[in-house]
Amino acid sequence: MNNKKRTSLKILILLPVFILGALSIICNVMAINNIRTVNSNASDIADNSMKSVSDLGEIKNEIQSIHNLGLSHIIATDLNTMISVVGEINDEQEELEQKLTEYKKYVSEDDEDIYDSLVGNYQTMKYELGNLMAYSALGKNEEAYAIANGAVNDSSIAIQKDIGVLSEHANESAANARQGLSKVYFSSLVSNGIVIIVSVILIIVAIYCVMKYIITQSPQLIKISGILSKE
Repeated sequence: MNNKKRTSLKILILLPVFILGALSIICNVMAINNIRTVNSNASDIADNSMKSVSDLGEIKNEIQSIHNLGLSHIIATDLNTMISVVGEINDEQEELEQKLTEYKKYVSEDDEDIYDSLVGNYQTMKYELGNLMAYSALGKNEEAYAIANGAVNDSSIAIQKDIGVLSEHANESAANARQGLSKVYFSSLVSNGIVIIVSVILIIVAIYCVMKYIITQSPQLIKISGILSKE
């Protein structure tokens, strides 16, 4: 009978300790998973969403620069200046085409049509710029201005609209990633709060068991041990 009591007492005291240990392990595992999720979402914001917006801004600036250089070719007064402007336009176009190619990795399935529209409008603008410079080189400035204010300008406006749509989607993606971070943060607070509350309860239970079944009974145990030793 005494053995059963001792076994029950041990279980009663050790059970909260074991539960505390299990909670500690679970809490650490949850913390690691939360850290991984936060890192993944943060990386997505930094490496994809924000970089995508930044690259679109650079593409937009390149388009505007090429358009302006086309106008500079028309107002050039000598052949050397025209040749210099053509060289600048070619350099800008090469850089822009490289950026468009690199941006492809950020394009989702939903944005493929917009991206294709952007590339198509750029190709139209590039072709019309060639016509513009050909007329300008021949001294046909009126025809060159007509192309600049017509086809080239229309293509530039269409490109700006495509960039605007892609930028909007990229910002939405970043906002969704930020919401994911907020959810992970909130769930971490809730789970950690629950673990803390349960831990405090278990500590109180453990202290109560120790106080009631060990400390309060220690004098009696000592007394009984003394009597037994005398006998």
